[in-house]
Amino acid sequence: LQPPPELPPREAAAVGSALERWSRVRCQVNALRPVLQQEEQLMQKILDQGLGAEDRKTLRKLASGCGEEASEDLRRQGA
Repeated sequence: LQPPPELPPREAAAVGSALERWSRVRCQVNALRPVLQQEEQLMQKILDQGLGAEDRKTLRKLASGCGEEASEDLRRQGA
């Protein structure tokens, strides 16, 4: 995105800077979108079915900083 050419230089620079930041934010949002969708699905599953014993263990591991171990547990559960 580019600022309109009819803007004075000072305003064009400010708008250009804002557009550049906006572009970076959009890239970050797009990168996070799959993770956010997965999180939303997990939350919906918990709301629909409750929290099972394995889910509780996994959440405890994630909360205690053992994310790698929890990820391995999730892979095993998915297999």
